[in-house]
Amino acid sequence: MKHPTIHPRLGAIALAAMLGACATPPGQEADQGIQQQIAAAERGGSLEALFEKLAAEAGKKGLFGANKEAQAAMKEAGRRLAAVKQEAARALLNQGRLPGGQAPLALLSQVDTLAGRMQRWYPERQKAVVSELASERTRTQSALDQANRAYRALDEAALPARYRLLGETAALTGADSPDGQTILRGRERLLREAYEAGVQALAAMRLDEAEARFAGVAEVAPGYPDVEKQIAQTRAQQFEFFATNRRDEAGADQALAMYAALKQRADFADLKPRLSSAAAGLYQFMVAKGGTASTEDKLPEAYAWLTRARVLRELRGGAHGLSQEEKRFAEQTFVLAEDAGKRNHPGLALGYLFVVRDVYPEFPGLKRSLREMQDRTVDHATRKITAASFSGSGESARLGGSVASKLTQLLFRALPDDIRIVERDQLQAVMREQEIVAMQGASSVNLSSADYLVQGSILEATVENSEKKGRKTVRVVTRKNRIANPEYADWAKGQRNTPAPVEFREEPVYEDIPLNITLQRKVGVLGVSYRIVDASNARMLFTDTLTRKRAESGESSEGVQLGEFNAPMKIAELPSDSEILESLADEVATHIGKQMVEFLRDPEVKYEAAAERHKSEDNPAAAEMLANAWSLAQKKGKPVDTLGKQLREMALRARPSA
Repeated sequence: MKHPTIHPRLGAIALAAMLGACATPPGQEADQGIQQQIAAAERGGSLEALFEKLAAEAGKKGLFGANKEAQAAMKEAGRRLAAVKQEAARALLNQGRLPGGQAPLALLSQVDTLAGRMQRWYPERQKAVVSELASERTRTQSALDQANRAYRALDEAALPARYRLLGETAALTGADSPDGQTILRGRERLLREAYEAGVQALAAMRLDEAEARFAGVAEVAPGYPDVEKQIAQTRAQQFEFFATNRRDEAGADQALAMYAALKQRADFADLKPRLSSAAAGLYQFMVAKGGTASTEDKLPEAYAWLTRARVLRELRGGAHGLSQEEKRFAEQTFVLAEDAGKRNHPGLALGYLFVVRDVYPEFPGLKRSLREMQDRTVDHATRKITAASFSGSGESARLGGSVASKLTQLLFRALPDDIRIVERDQLQAVMREQEIVAMQGASSVNLSSADYLVQGSILEATVENSEKKGRKTVRVVTRKNRIANPEYADWAKGQRNTPAPVEFREEPVYEDIPLNITLQRKVGVLGVSYRIVDASNARMLFTDTLTRKRAESGESSEGVQLGEFNAPMKIAELPSDSEILESLADEVATHIGKQMVEFLRDPEVKYEAAAERHKSEDNPAAAEMLANAWSLAQKKGKPVDTLGKQLREMALRARPSA
């Protein structure tokens, strides 16, 4: 019988199958091998090449049909490859996202191509990526539509906004894409058209339009050729127009602001020759207006025009001297300041001197006059206060002086910059003056040495002493009895091989001892009435009464000696009556002082409020109040610019009375 011939390859397969049946379970060793190959390919970046190799193997048919092992390996490699590419796509999108979170359309198209290839690798993964891309595209397209709508709604002259929106549109489309490049070229064309429109407007003397066009170009493209030069020329022409054609306050102010802005430019030296003629004409116009107003005694108007002239003169620089109109106005105002000082209106005088300094800083004698009026104004603004001894007799009189002294010290410590203390010896002279004037029948008395007077009376100043005698019993040791120690006797009879205990013990003897005691108590009472008086008119501003109490107590006992017990005599240690009353005087002075501190604190605020009430009356009182507020605020280091400006205005409007 003949045996069939076995093909060598089939024999090998059969042998392998037989050996496999005897070793590792079927498919396990093969699975481990392909997993290792896939992992190695993923680490080495050759996973896609491995997939193609496995796909080729899976497409071949073997003796027993399709190569299922190769197909399974290809599927696993495709799954892993699709996962890797999906993460790469997400990283690419995140890297290219715009500040608003959108992904440009061109980038989405690039990732879309990658997603198409995932269909072959792993269809399930490809569907997820396509879904993600659809959401991204919707988000980007929504932002793009919104930018386009905003662009269409803008006016043609709104260059910065249009330029910005075109930039956003190009970024959403993809700045490097053909469509994005087209949009960016349109944006540059927009700049050129705006610049050319500005040139045409400047040539036609439509200066506001020209400046707006050039400013828009400079805002979005600061380095645009010649745009800064065109802006300078436009503003120079605007200054010339206002300086020569707008001869009113608003036009002069605008021209002045334009000149100041032009001077800040780096190319001002090139522009200055062109501006010189118009600036000189504007200066002459200003001083002429100021001189006319000064002649007509319209001081606020004259000051306004001449202040503008001074600012322009300083901006122009060079050897431009003071005009005769400015000098005459300064002389006129200085005379008013001297007259106000003589009439005892130092605050009004200070306002006039500020005006002189603004117009003619080097005016002869100005610095000396300023120092003098500032000192007088500070002195006038600083409220002077004195506290007379609170009236009383005997011990009350002494306490009245103590309350006044303590109150004075407290006020000085709390308000060193707001008040000045008038010593009581000076007050006595003032009070004598008051009595003399009152005897002469004057209807009112002005205590010129003080603005506020604190007066008071001691209504009650007593210390009530009381004693209550009593008796108490204390249990004490009066002696000690000596008793034999039994332990010592036992020890003495024994071997005596231990240390000896004490031979005798002492036992205390207790006895009840009666003690005579005295409970002592002191209650001090200090009652005062006080009032704050406006010394200029003797009007009472505030009045109140105040009572303070202080109680002290202690125990005294007699001395006792009985046997070994000795109790020395004990005397209660209580403050003296004078000490109790003095402490009450401290409390009273502190209470009154706190009320007065609140009343006198921040006088500059009160002066400013008073000036506001007088503002409409155009009288020296308002100027005095403002000067007082200015001087105290400056002394405290507070901002004074606004107060100084108001003082100038009020001084120019005021007319001192005879």
